[in-house]
Amino acid sequence: MKSKLLTVVLFALFFIGIVSAANFAVSPGSVTLTQNTNTSQFTVTNTNSSILLNMIIPATVQITGSNGYIATFNIIGDRTNINASSPRTFTISPQTPIDFSQINLDRTLSSSFNIGDGSSNSTFTLNLQNSFCSAGNRGSLDLSIDYTNYGLFGDESTWYPTENISVEVTVENRASSSINDIVVSWGLYNTRTGEFIISDDEKRFNLKDGKDKTITINFEVDPADINVDDNSDDFVFLVKAYSEDLGEDNQCEFNSDSIIIPRDDNLVVLDKIKIPTDIQCGETGTLTATVWNIGDSDEQDIVLRVYNKNLKIDQRIQVGDLDTLEDKKISFDFTIPQNMTVGYQTFELYVIDEDGNVFESDDNVQSIFRIPINISGGCEIPKSVSLSASAGSNEAIAGQESTITATLRNTGSSQTTYQILITNVDSWATIKSIEPATLTLGPGESGTATITLIPDNSVQGDENYKVQVAYGSLITEVSGTLTVSPHKSIFNFTGFSVSNIFGNNGFIWAIAILNIILVIIIIVIAIRIARK
Repeated sequence: MKSKLLTVVLFALFFIGIVSAANFAVSPGSVTLTQNTNTSQFTVTNTNSSILLNMIIPATVQITGSNGYIATFNIIGDRTNINASSPRTFTISPQTPIDFSQINLDRTLSSSFNIGDGSSNSTFTLNLQNSFCSAGNRGSLDLSIDYTNYGLFGDESTWYPTENISVEVTVENRASSSINDIVVSWGLYNTRTGEFIISDDEKRFNLKDGKDKTITINFEVDPADINVDDNSDDFVFLVKAYSEDLGEDNQCEFNSDSIIIPRDDNLVVLDKIKIPTDIQCGETGTLTATVWNIGDSDEQDIVLRVYNKNLKIDQRIQVGDLDTLEDKKISFDFTIPQNMTVGYQTFELYVIDEDGNVFESDDNVQSIFRIPINISGGCEIPKSVSLSASAGSNEAIAGQESTITATLRNTGSSQTTYQILITNVDSWATIKSIEPATLTLGPGESGTATITLIPDNSVQGDENYKVQVAYGSLITEVSGTLTVSPHKSIFNFTGFSVSNIFGNNGFIWAIAILNIILVIIIIVIAIRIARK
């Protein structure tokens, strides 16, 4: 019995609610006022044909903007005896001109109030919105925006302080005629403060009908422009394209995108890293950078480690303490070794916390910065050689071949080609050959070359020579002595010679003796012939 009674009561209440709610309708349920449209209307319709409505609607409504600014609006219209066949229109208009400078861009201010007939209510919302275009979107221009984040930590819509951003803005003319003197204006806007932290205008241009033009905008999110009171979602990127020829009130289009500028719990980064673009071997360069604490916590005992294995650099620079959004400049001098090769090297810069760990973002991206440097020339790879030379026998003979062996070992750090030479022999010998004339040896490798000489017939005794090895602009040499024995004559006999018998006229006596022998031979032959 109780349950039936409860059901009847609930049904009655539900029915009364339906009847009550069905007496009127408000359309639309909210309106938005802008610089271009600062008055608006709404309509109340009587949905119950059996009664006349007397509406309860406030005469004024207020919206509070920045710095306590208040905009007051009148709601004008007859609130009594609204019948079902004639909807009643109400106009909302400002009592005085709205000061839109007191309303931050891309942020909507709202005020809600009730509209009722004494038995039921409907909530109506009045919005007030400032526009980047002075009169809102007007005309035939169209915008599209594409973002690229070149930073280490963020992405297209998340920009960490110090990161470099590139924005491509494409402007299209959808009109049937040319639009001239188009200006693209842009900025990163702080909706909390109502100020741009960076903004600029691009060079104006003209667009024929149906054509488009893409402009690339590059900038850095400067941590000096961020405040500790800012929230990560307080920022918006705004772009507008308007015609100075036709006027912004007649031809303007704007777009906006919400941007997140995070401040992670613990994050220290590097900014404005500068290093010589090109540097030569043996030169000293300077690396400079700004260390920024862009995290939400003060940091102590920060260290910057500068590392390059090939350059034999592993330096730790004490940065010290940094409060949140505080910076410090550092510098580091380095020298390029003389034995480097031409090409690129990379400096690795690690930002390290007081516990010896590399700082990292909340998404676990480490604060490691890699900076290329071009070694452009002036480099010399150390080259050297050890050289020895020895004669092929203890004694050479005038007029006969004699050999000298040159032994080389590459004591440098790179593969080297050596040319083998012999000097100081022109006055006493002829160079027959040098085999091989060149040797190519890797580091630590050895090789030999054979030098063949023919001492002159008249040479006798010790003669000096120099064996040289030429490689690049360098020459290494060793000196040696070759002992040369006299030329062997056909008249030499063991232990004796014609000169020993006949003294200085031995040659004449030899000829005379030869003639006597020839005469005797002729006489003997003649006697034998006569006997026959």
